[in-house]
Amino acid sequence: MPWNARVSAVGVAAVLCAPQPAVAQLFGGVSDEQEIELGREAATMMERDLQLLDDEEVNGYVVRLGGARAAVSGRPELTYTFKVVDSPEINAFALPGGFIYVHRGLIEAADDESELAGVLGHEIGHVVARHGVDQMRRAQIANVGLGLLGTLLGTGRAADVGGLAAELVAGGTFMKFSRDAEREADRLGVRNIADAGHAPHGMISFFEKVAALRERDPNAVDRFFSSHPSPGERIEYLGGLVGELSATTGLRADSEAFRRAHARLEVLPPPEPVTAEAESDTVRDVPGGATPVGDVPDPVPGLRANTRVDRDHDIAVRLAPTFYQALGPDPRFDYITAFDFDGDWRGDNNWVNAADEQRRLPAWVYYAVSETRTHYFVIYAAFHPRDYKGGNERGTRRVGDFDPTGRSQDAVLAHENDREGVLVVASKDGSDPRFGQVRRVETLAHNEFLKYTPTGAGPRGVERATVRGQSVELFIEPNGHGIEAYVGDDAQFRSADQGFVIYRYTGRSEEPGVGRVGGL
Repeated sequence: MPWNARVSAVGVAAVLCAPQPAVAQLFGGVSDEQEIELGREAATMMERDLQLLDDEEVNGYVVRLGGARAAVSGRPELTYTFKVVDSPEINAFALPGGFIYVHRGLIEAADDESELAGVLGHEIGHVVARHGVDQMRRAQIANVGLGLLGTLLGTGRAADVGGLAAELVAGGTFMKFSRDAEREADRLGVRNIADAGHAPHGMISFFEKVAALRERDPNAVDRFFSSHPSPGERIEYLGGLVGELSATTGLRADSEAFRRAHARLEVLPPPEPVTAEAESDTVRDVPGGATPVGDVPDPVPGLRANTRVDRDHDIAVRLAPTFYQALGPDPRFDYITAFDFDGDWRGDNNWVNAADEQRRLPAWVYYAVSETRTHYFVIYAAFHPRDYKGGNERGTRRVGDFDPTGRSQDAVLAHENDREGVLVVASKDGSDPRFGQVRRVETLAHNEFLKYTPTGAGPRGVERATVRGQSVELFIEPNGHGIEAYVGDDAQFRSADQGFVIYRYTGRSEEPGVGRVGGL
């Protein structure tokens, strides 16, 4: 894709002067009303990427079946929303506040109503136990970008809650719960379906079916396994409870309504497959002309680097780093911005125009994506109009020709148009970028390439970088703008004469210090 594609970022104009535990003390409780509003906003974001089933008969059946389970759950006072995703995948998920989605493929895979009821009971269990809120709290503590959660929810402003929901959805916060949360949802779900009159063994038989399907066709259930524990573990955990509840008389396994809905799906048009547009596979767009696709190792069949702009953007968003930009004596020249911040594409006037305080410096990060069958490779580039490490006059040299210190490589010239970057490599877990895991990071610091992994393990010279969710934390030095891992040590803090600006992707571009307090 063209290198001038951009990822917009948010600039949080705040000096980083307190450790995260102190920030965590700001977090308060989340009321039912706030949970519902956040879930509603998250649902709106999710549905932009989902194809919902447009069939009154099937939708009505799922709403009635789910509603009957919700009415006897631990939170019957909520207004639950049940929707069917027109996708062949076997999956289901729940958002905070009672927004529950079940994929068409899961309904088709169920042999009777008790199996579908078991899945709905499990998802209702997540809502009853407020696991979405728990995930949100974990994200708060792990990521300073959510540190103003209590303030944002307290304002009640739709824009604030919407922005928070977008960040949580983009980070996959609601899509994968802890093992303990999944166990609790299973336990609550089994009791729920029994209380609603269904045979609880349906949950066990469905897990057995999914496990068997995985043996035959792993790709058919990759999404289910990426967001749920192993069925074998769950069967073992639930065995005693299911046996105890199954002794209750009068529990049903199937219904005529389920059989009608199942038969209805068989005659409906199949879900439309998600495929890339068919274009030339001989070139991809890069600055300076065409480059053979063969330069990208092991390309994914049918996904061409110049035809899948939306997917590339999604991958770049999911893996977008967090940049801790240190501010030097002239903070304005340390703001990350766009090459055409001044309204033109001239490269010989950015030095002067950056000093004009009437010109905005909106936050932008450039990116390029390559994808193989097993990994994502994303390059992010941060642009600064000035590199003033050698002073605020272009061409000023820091040291003379004779260098008795042996540090001649530190001799620099202040120059215009500074761009340094980072390569993020993530392994794939299925085809959904939300489940990619960062494995390796390389940053550019002037004439050095620095190598990191989340654990610090690897070949000689590899150090550790902090990865929160899917976002690696990076430090950008003031003046010269070399990029390295953010460690928050004394050396990094001492370099920040004027504090820090924290850049995170939120879907909109802002300027540090402009707008609401905190820049969120």
